[in-house]
Amino acid sequence: MSAPETTLAAPPAVPAGDKWRRINMAAGLGVAASLAVLLTADGAALLPARVVLLAGLVMLAAGLLRGRERKFFSGPSAYVATASLFLLAVLAIFATEISPQNPYDLRQLDIMDGRQPPGSTNFDGSMTYHLGTDEQGRDILSGILYGLRVSLSVSIFATLAAMAIGVVVGIYAAWAGGRTDAILMRIVDFQLSFPSILVALMLMAAFGRGLDKIVIALIIVQWAYYARTVRGNALSEARKEYIDAARGLGLPAWRIVFGHLLPNCIPPLIVISTVQVANTIVLESSLSFLGVGVPITQPSLGLLIANGYGYMLSGQYWMSMYPGVALLAIVASINMVGDRLRDTLNPRLSR
Repeated sequence: MSAPETTLAAPPAVPAGDKWRRINMAAGLGVAASLAVLLTADGAALLPARVVLLAGLVMLAAGLLRGRERKFFSGPSAYVATASLFLLAVLAIFATEISPQNPYDLRQLDIMDGRQPPGSTNFDGSMTYHLGTDEQGRDILSGILYGLRVSLSVSIFATLAAMAIGVVVGIYAAWAGGRTDAILMRIVDFQLSFPSILVALMLMAAFGRGLDKIVIALIIVQWAYYARTVRGNALSEARKEYIDAARGLGLPAWRIVFGHLLPNCIPPLIVISTVQVANTIVLESSLSFLGVGVPITQPSLGLLIANGYGYMLSGQYWMSMYPGVALLAIVASINMVGDRLRDTLNPRLSR
């Protein structure tokens, strides 16, 4: 009599939801790490960081729209907004490789090429300034590409950091309740009672001018929005049956919070963070326009607009108009994509 054959059991398959959750977490960490490198490092490390940043953003978008692509792209505005945002993001990420000139390398500038109109060439005829030059002879097109990179990097990094802080504060306030919840929410209410631009100006006056300082100021300005949103959603989710079931099973508090409560609070955070990126770009550009934002060696769109603002009445419109159009395009495309995400991720909304 032959012995029964034994077969090895196959390892349990990872659920698709958990798989995409892990992919999104890895992509988010990659985006945050690459942005940190882009804001602090230089040289050979920048190209791999830019590639990781673009790949991470694409993976986050794919995971976010998984199974919802048809609903998201239900109108021509979604295609236009997504294509515009993707194009501007690629131009910003690879500005160093695409730009015809490094506008802040003094060896590439010539004062004789200052304030040239669009379509003109440089002094020796080797380069065409498609969007003109500023008073220092900098190519406006190159300045816009470099400014887009700085504005997007600062805004996305500040938004991610502020969201992380706000999520921790909001979840803890909702879970702890009582006096802890009351104290934390009064702090949030106190900050939200002041205009964002006023708080940012006060912080920049205290910190001084610099790229790292404006990132810290933007984080401080934004975290309260996420804390308020997460706390409200967490209180609503905490009353549902699956949380009671998890408590009845004796699961530890950290597992209930991070494994059950937090994942169900993510969809509204995604919509808010998308809109907040656009608001952060506008706020950072406003600070740079007022002269308290990023330094001259790391230009943003607001600084480019400020540099050419004094020449608008003299007919040399291109120094401020084209950076302003780029700022309008990036903010409008982000807001349109955010609106589509809101309609896609919220099943209660119908078009």
